[in-house]
Amino acid sequence: MIIDPILINGKIGLPDSFSFPIKDAGFLYGFGVFETIRIDDRNASLWGFHLERIESSCKDLGIHLSISREQLTKWMAQYLDQLDVTEGVMNVYVTAGDRDYSQPGFVFATPNIIMTLRSRKLPVFPEIIKCQVKFVSHSETSRHKTMAYLPHLIQAMEAGNSQPIYVDNEDRLMETPMANIWLKLDGIWVTPEHPNVLPGVMRRHLLTNGTDVLGCKTATRILTQNDLSQAEAIALSNAVIGFQKAELV
Repeated sequence: MIIDPILINGKIGLPDSFSFPIKDAGFLYGFGVFETIRIDDRNASLWGFHLERIESSCKDLGIHLSISREQLTKWMAQYLDQLDVTEGVMNVYVTAGDRDYSQPGFVFATPNIIMTLRSRKLPVFPEIIKCQVKFVSHSETSRHKTMAYLPHLIQAMEAGNSQPIYVDNEDRLMETPMANIWLKLDGIWVTPEHPNVLPGVMRRHLLTNGTDVLGCKTATRILTQNDLSQAEAIALSNAVIGFQKAELV
């Protein structure tokens, strides 16, 4: 079994060469953000969009990202060079850091930045992903990809071989646990506009370059179950699967 190196705060080594940051709020409370990144041809696909989401989420959540995007990009490139991997999936984590109990309130030290290789192969997905509607409520933090990811994981595990499509109490479509949803309506691929939906990296890429990638216009607007029933086609998107056809079951 190959044990791949990891990167922690710019240093690369095997996992057992690092001490575990047991007091870090990311691991104690899930106070941190992460990105799941597809590796294609030795490159981190859509890295710029991933980087911007890290910076935006850290700012909104009060995580004091202490290094520049140039330095973070340099670390990522060095890590990929060390891995010598052609394709696969990697994760980048930015934690809040240790809590400073000598200070009143919630004060955290310098964040830990961790990069890991999740797989040296791209996952295999069905040609058409099956979906089903599920009513849920989302908090404001749902628009950030935080390390407190258990609720999404439980929903995905309970759904088995299908992906639940989240619908809120106002009948508005949201997303699935692992992907953004798209409906083709009047020849345009439309994704839900909702304040608590994760702004997916692939979603952003398709909204920016939809005509070139999909051959038609893309847009956002409020979508309901009626739109779902009237859709000409359904698809899911995330940074790993890309843009994948889906259907209701």
